[in-house]
Amino acid sequence: MKTRRKNYIFFLIILISLISIIWFLQISKAKYKGQSEIELAITATPLYCEHTGQDISIPYNNNTANMHLTVHNYIGNNYTIEDIDYTISIESSNYTFTIDEINLASDNNVPLVLKGGARNSQTLNLKFNRTDTTNVPDKETFPVTISATYPYEYSSTFNVTITNGAIDVKGNPTNWTKDDVTLTIVPTTEGTQLVEYSFDNGATWTNNASKVYTENTSNIIIYAKDNIGGILGPVEVNITRIDKTVPEFNVEKDIEYNTDETTKEVKTLVVYLGEKTSVLKNISATDVQSGISGEGIKCYRGEQEITTTDYFTNAGRYNVTYKVNDEVGNEQTVNREILVRWPLAGKYVLARQDIVGTGSSTLEIGSGLYKDDASTGYDSTLPYCSKYYYSGDLVDNYVSFSDTTFRILNVADNDTIKLIAPLSDKSYGYEAWYSKLFRTSFYKSWAKDWIPNNRIYDSGDKNHISIDMTSENSHVDNATFYAGVMSREEKFTIADLINEERTNDTKISGGTSVDFKSKVALPTVSDYLKANGSLNTIYNIRLTQGTYNDTNSKIFKEKSFLGTDTEQFTMTGTPGGVSNDFWVLIPNTGNEILSRTGYYNQKVRAVIYLKNDTILSGTGTEQDPFAVKENWAWFDPYQEAQ
Repeated sequence: MKTRRKNYIFFLIILISLISIIWFLQISKAKYKGQSEIELAITATPLYCEHTGQDISIPYNNNTANMHLTVHNYIGNNYTIEDIDYTISIESSNYTFTIDEINLASDNNVPLVLKGGARNSQTLNLKFNRTDTTNVPDKETFPVTISATYPYEYSSTFNVTITNGAIDVKGNPTNWTKDDVTLTIVPTTEGTQLVEYSFDNGATWTNNASKVYTENTSNIIIYAKDNIGGILGPVEVNITRIDKTVPEFNVEKDIEYNTDETTKEVKTLVVYLGEKTSVLKNISATDVQSGISGEGIKCYRGEQEITTTDYFTNAGRYNVTYKVNDEVGNEQTVNREILVRWPLAGKYVLARQDIVGTGSSTLEIGSGLYKDDASTGYDSTLPYCSKYYYSGDLVDNYVSFSDTTFRILNVADNDTIKLIAPLSDKSYGYEAWYSKLFRTSFYKSWAKDWIPNNRIYDSGDKNHISIDMTSENSHVDNATFYAGVMSREEKFTIADLINEERTNDTKISGGTSVDFKSKVALPTVSDYLKANGSLNTIYNIRLTQGTYNDTNSKIFKEKSFLGTDTEQFTMTGTPGGVSNDFWVLIPNTGNEILSRTGYYNQKVRAVIYLKNDTILSGTGTEQDPFAVKENWAWFDPYQEAQ
């Protein structure tokens, strides 16, 4: 019994001891948790973090800023065996953040747990994301707070400063250049020391802050390392302003002829002698980078710059060089030929032959090509008005046309050429009294017979001259002619007489005007007058008539390429009556211009105009007459480049 009592007492003592120990432990724990006066050496937070300094500065790169934060659960030798609940939060309306890719709470707080135990710690990756990526300041600071809730209550705040553009890249040109580009990495904040650099998105690193680029390069991703191990970047650079490409010439093609008269397309510039054509015709240049220099294209003949083709004073083929630069000085050159053809129609005549005088021809000046002025009837308002005329007995004005040799009377203001045909074998009469030209059978003959059948003169008698123009009729112009009435006034000048030809419609029936359109007509009195080599002396009808002046009459015949021994009609009317219908060139002692009735038959010399786009060869001499050509095959292949 006694032994059993002792056992009870011993058990009770043990139970009370256990209860006392448990109670003491609970009391101690509660004091450690809630009573700061308990001497547990809690002089600072049992939860703290490691970072560079009290506050930290990190770079803003590619819309984010990153930092590593190490959190510990101890100070000195004091630590807890229980897990610690804590949060990390930021106070910024411009940023959101994640920790180890943990999604954010709605209030920018991230709840975390640090395992209890001896000196436990964990390293976290904080990533700050700016909500507005378009207006990022150079620098902005906001607080980051760490707050523990269990088993200890603690809060600590430090400032995070995010700097934008921690590195910059110099050397990328904004203007075009033909030089290499050197990119150089520099820090944007004072005191930052850079030690390594990457120009390939961090794949390789170098201690050279610069790199040379020889061509445009896109998506260059640049980083730099500072002296404390921080990586600054990325900075994306696009080099787009290097221009090392020469401009490109664009040459339009023109037409030349082969010897067999077939055509070929060439880059040759084809122009006409005497015309002021730009040497830049049909040539241009492009440059898709810096663009063509403001100086544009230049053309050089040797060392001399030329701008227009009137630089060339002779027909032929010439080598020239074109040069062009872009805005940065890249030069391109191209060689080209300029083919200078003879001009067309009357321009050709004027280019081949020198002008011997202006106004009225004189014996002192002699035979040749004269330039008209007001004194010889020039009027620029009349396209078929003579601007250059041949005068004298020895003139190179021969034209081979439709297998017939014509002579040139004049070159009109529109560059058509007035030709006079050989004398007809057949004699013709106007066969009308009083009616004048437009109602005569003669006029009806050329209007209704000659012109529709492409001929000059009748073809009924094989012994008579009949000029068939079928093969070259396309070159005959439907020109303006004048059939006015000319007076025999001694005081009249040649200009007065020509004005009468153009305006005096006295006794001209069947028409309302003295001018008419036709492919064929007859010469006027003024044509014969101007053809003599002494127009200053024999300037009107009266002064040519031998009855009054045999000397003048003789000069009129002998000093004219139209001098003749055969009587022939003009189409110029007279102011007289029945027996004086038309003026006639008659031989007598020389040549005179007298009036005759249209009832009588006379020989004639028809006139036509060659169109101003007619191609002519030859020099105009009797041995080498001007000749109509259908194309430039006779000319193009024989011009050697010079």
